[in-house]
Formats: sequence, structure tokens, C-alpha cells
Amino acid sequence: MSDLHCPATLVLARLPYHDPIDAAGALGALVAGRPSVRFARLYAGPDDTGMTCGAVVGDVLGVPPTTLTGLTVPPAEADRAECRFALEEVVGTLADLHRGETVLVLVPAALVDAGLGSASGTVDAPLVTVVVDADGWSVRSGLPATS
Repeated sequence: MSDLHCPATLVLARLPYHDPIDAAGALGALVAGRPSVRFARLYAGPDDTGMTCGAVVGDVLGVPPTTLTGLTVPPAEADRAECRFALEEVVGTLADLHRGETVLVLVPAALVDAGLGSASGTVDAPLVTVVVDADGWSVRSGLPATS
């Protein structure tokens, strides 16, 4: 990742695959309820669930979804290190593209859980904010205060 003069703010929405459509509707309502947070872009995975949920959330926010291939459910045999690497790739790529911006990323919950782990304090949080700057990442639950 290149040096970031302005931090990139990525809001990772944990997308459960057991009931994704209801989750996407609730997520859209939650995010839309915070008009102070403006999203420059919405990213979703290329599978049916990602595309469908991206469309639902995009309609609520008025932001069309952009497909990102790294946003897929990790295979059952993937270990924590592989998931962490996959999440780092997504975060690094988007941070480089969105310096000084806030973006919403619909991420399979399994990828967030395995990639960040319980030490991040974000287990079961529907939204996880990752701020990326020249010093690295900071991770917390919920939406950013302002955008």
C-alpha cells in the first residue's frame, strides 16, 4: 500500500449468508439513518448474494454497487491466515483507491470474523469501521462519527 496522506475509511458490513436479503435491508436502513455519513462508493461481492444485497443496499443509499472479486465467502478449508490475507488485500486495494473518502463494503461475515479475529473487539458487530493511513489500520465497531 502506498503512503496515505489522507486516511481512507472503509465501513465493512458483515453480511451473514444465512439470511442475506433481510440483513441487507436492515443494513441499508441502519446506514441510511446516519445522513452525516456519505459513502463515495459501495462494494459487493460477485456471487448472487453479494450482487443481490448490493442492489438492496444501493437502492436504499442511492449508490450503485461496484463488484469486487475479493469479497467472497472463504472456502471451508481456508485457515485464519488465508482469510486475513484476503481481507488485507481488499482493504489495501480500497484504501489506495479511496484516500480521504468513506466507502461501504459488503463483506461475508465469515471473512470479517476470520480476517479480523476476536481480538479486534468487532465480533458480531454488523458494521466495522477500518481507517487506513500511513501508520496502518485502526479498527472499531460501528459507523464513523463523521464523513
